[in-house]
Amino acid sequence: MDNPLVVPRATCPEDLLGPEFARTIWVIRQSWGAVGYEEYNDSCFVHCQIWEWNREHRRAARSHWGTFLSLVRSKGYRQIFAICEETDAKGCKFRKLFGFQILLGPVKGLVVFKQEI
Repeated sequence: MDNPLVVPRATCPEDLLGPEFARTIWVIRQSWGAVGYEEYNDSCFVHCQIWEWNREHRRAARSHWGTFLSLVRSKGYRQIFAICEETDAKGCKFRKLFGFQILLGPVKGLVVFKQEI
């Protein structure tokens, strides 16, 4: 199993993450994607970028998810949030797959998800 915290730079190019994620702390960085969090107004928002997805990648992501939640919990958070565009069916499915529930939306094309941790 790959270590989610130590990944060669080439497998997760920074230019694919983009400047809009400058405040994101990336925890899981793999060839299939990256998962991180951003602290905003005493809340924790999860960011996820997926480049390639299949059953093997889903299993790998699930195996790293507990590590991610432990890290966020150690920061004092007991709930996490994620925002997804209403038209992003795969993004919304991904969030539900990992235990998020719809908190609000769609509002102005966005859906807000929440998970108690």
